[in-house]
Amino acid sequence: YRELIRESNFPLRVYAMIGGNGELWREYLKRGPEIGDKLTVRAVKLMADGALGSRGAALWQPYSDDKSNTGLLMLSKEEIERVSRQAVEKGFQVCTHAIGDRANRTVLDAYAAALGGRNDKRFRVEHAQVVSLPDFKMFADYSVIASIQATHATSDMRWAEQRLGPDRVAGAYAWRRFASLGVPVANGS
Repeated sequence: YRELIRESNFPLRVYAMIGGNGELWREYLKRGPEIGDKLTVRAVKLMADGALGSRGAALWQPYSDDKSNTGLLMLSKEEIERVSRQAVEKGFQVCTHAIGDRANRTVLDAYAAALGGRNDKRFRVEHAQVVSLPDFKMFADYSVIASIQATHATSDMRWAEQRLGPDRVAGAYAWRRFASLGVPVANGS
């Protein structure tokens, strides 16, 4: 990107996210966000769990169609909170992939500890796909953006209720519920 920008051969504007809590994140923590006309690097993307289709989304209760499986939590609350606190201190946005209800709550708890209440930091939960009904309010309480991918509702509709059961599916793909609480909803990454 930088080379094309220097050559004036880059007609786009890119808002890039640092992929995870690795060496590149540590480098950006030292120098801070990069903000330019064509390229901005001011966010870090974390992965809290896997996908619903592969039964890797982290759920509180076992999958309805696989009673021995609750999915895969890839980062602890403490790890997400640590990165979130670093991001708040250095002026970065945190965008965390969370599909299952357990992953969403883990991310929300970590964000809450780092943010402390309503704020202007624009932290996001990427997907926010299956959320326990009591947890919707936390999005509003901590100004967290629900970055929902509309294509998941249509691609998953034939089997989502089999995976989740009728009770949990009530908190899935819930644009209207987010909107009714005043939670910003984005079409995310």
